[in-house]
Amino acid sequence: MSSPLSMKRLLFPLFLMPLLAIGQSAPVNFFLDICRFHDIRSGSPYIEAYIAVAGNTLVFHEEEDGKFQVKVNVDLLLQQLQEGDTIDLVSRNYNLKLPEGSRPADTTLSQRSQANPFYMHTLPLPGKGTYLLQVMATDSNAHFSSKRLAMQEFIVDSLTALDFAFSDIKWVAGELPLEARDGRKFASRDELIPMVTNSTFFNEDSLVFYQELYHTDQILDENFLIRCVIYQGDNRLWQTETRGQPRSPRTVNIYKEAIRITELSSNTYYLQVELVNRKNRPVKTFRQKFYVFNSRKDPNFEFLSAAGNPESDLFNEYSEEQLDYYLRTLTYNATEQEQNFMRVLETYEQKKNFLYSYFAKRRRGDQKIQDLWRGHLAAVSYSNQEFKSAFREGWQTDRGRVFLKYGIPNDVERFPSEPNLVPYEIWRYNRLDVQNNIVFIFFDPDLATNEYPLLHSNKYGEYNNPRWKSQLTTTNMGNTPGEIDFEANPLQGRYQPDLEIND
Repeated sequence: MSSPLSMKRLLFPLFLMPLLAIGQSAPVNFFLDICRFHDIRSGSPYIEAYIAVAGNTLVFHEEEDGKFQVKVNVDLLLQQLQEGDTIDLVSRNYNLKLPEGSRPADTTLSQRSQANPFYMHTLPLPGKGTYLLQVMATDSNAHFSSKRLAMQEFIVDSLTALDFAFSDIKWVAGELPLEARDGRKFASRDELIPMVTNSTFFNEDSLVFYQELYHTDQILDENFLIRCVIYQGDNRLWQTETRGQPRSPRTVNIYKEAIRITELSSNTYYLQVELVNRKNRPVKTFRQKFYVFNSRKDPNFEFLSAAGNPESDLFNEYSEEQLDYYLRTLTYNATEQEQNFMRVLETYEQKKNFLYSYFAKRRRGDQKIQDLWRGHLAAVSYSNQEFKSAFREGWQTDRGRVFLKYGIPNDVERFPSEPNLVPYEIWRYNRLDVQNNIVFIFFDPDLATNEYPLLHSNKYGEYNNPRWKSQLTTTNMGNTPGEIDFEANPLQGRYQPDLEIND
């Protein structure tokens, strides 16, 4: 691949299935994605940064006209990384709201799921270098909201008037309507609504993408064609025909194409864009990884959701709404593949049979599925009774999550009234996985909500906070270190948000 826009690396896994984030009090989930471009007139690189927030994880506030609005506080920081130094380039803080025409009239799950505030930043870069983009989001309407952090590190090379390069691929969800672009038939890049999914696609039939090619006139003196090829590893699976209209070499050529992915099974793929000469040979190529989850082509999904499992009648006494609820409570222990399956379950029968398969996989020896199911119900019920906060059910709190994920602790110490300390609890597990002597420390910094967020743990993969002791003091009340998670939610963005800039 030949391109000055050479590498983009995710520092953290930005894509996790947020199935637990259904209630209005759940923490905010969002997607962060970037595309790198060049301004040919100035020769300077810049990025488009897309932030898309999952409406079903936000608290909606009713306004005077009876419609509902959200308010997400966003902190954005763009830095240039140099040896021994970090330079802050852009720092912004603002409140993101829904555009006027997108405010829902009610707060049902279906309405909240469609109300997804979106914003696009165009951020200039000083030139060649390594950069870090950080975005922190908080639900301003929630009484207690954990902060969510997403970070992307990327490299940009210089581009002179003699250099050929590809831009990044911009996945497209749609276009602004004709009236919003003065009736012009073809939308410009700024008028294309991005599909912000970190290149992960669920049960899509086709994908549309946009790309720019810079200085083809420096490497070609004849017309050329562009071909798209989908690879799985080294296997060439699909390609577009190259019989389209030949293109003239220019300073900037733009390319927009649709690719069919209906027949692709769940897996990792590469989209290769090829600049092809008149001998039908690729002159330059660009590859970008993308991920497909396709339950329609996945035999494991058929196994997990197919009717006819002998003990699935166990779940007949529950309504579909109840099954949806209990499916969400499985999120903490479900594998990534199981979480993907849960996202696309559609029918009552599929949900019943998935529950059967979920517990069947975890059965040991002569254990009965009914006993495992009853045990899970008891754990959820206990969590809701013992760990409920002022704003969410007990299973959704940090204590509820740890209880459902790791089971009953071997020891619990509670400190409700230590001098100069906020209330806190220490849970101990003798052994979890390959670790011994595991601790979880929860605290009550506001003395009112009974939320008890996780303050520290030595368990691998959990929030580790070496300063936890100092943060128990009452002098630190009001400065709660929000639990930092690295996750996002797949959704399509909307333009023209209601934006409040905070000075």
